[in-house]
Amino acid sequence: MKKATAMGAAALAMGMLLALPGCGQRDADAPGPAESAGRALDNAVESAGDKVAREVRESKQAADAAARKVSDGAEQAGRNVTDAAELARTRVTDAAATARQNVHDSAEAAGAKLEDAADDASKGLSKATVEVGKSVERAGEKIQDSAGK
Repeated sequence: MKKATAMGAAALAMGMLLALPGCGQRDADAPGPAESAGRALDNAVESAGDKVAREVRESKQAADAAARKVSDGAEQAGRNVTDAAELARTRVTDAAATARQNVHDSAEAAGAKLEDAADDASKGLSKATVEVGKSVERAGEKIQDSAGK
């Protein structure tokens, strides 16, 4: 693109140089053909230089914008990984707390069942003791009745 612009300017200048000698009588205050061609060439080079500078500036701006997008994307990806890790840690912590609570609840329930079973056994033992006592008493009465006869 740069070569084409510079070549176009050079071709324009050459064309002007070739056309000027046949233009007829020139005014004494007017610039000569070489001066006119030089100005045209200067203008063409300046225009081409401005265009190249503008294209370089635009390319740099586009590269800077692309670099910002990549950097922003990397930062967002880092935040996403950190957020995912934090969420996983929270879920593991919650699951562990739930498991501890479930074990605690199960142990309490088992303890309560053992206490109930011990109470039932104690009541049964007390009832059996009372029944044995009554049987011993009846047996004692029978022994006394037999001895008294």
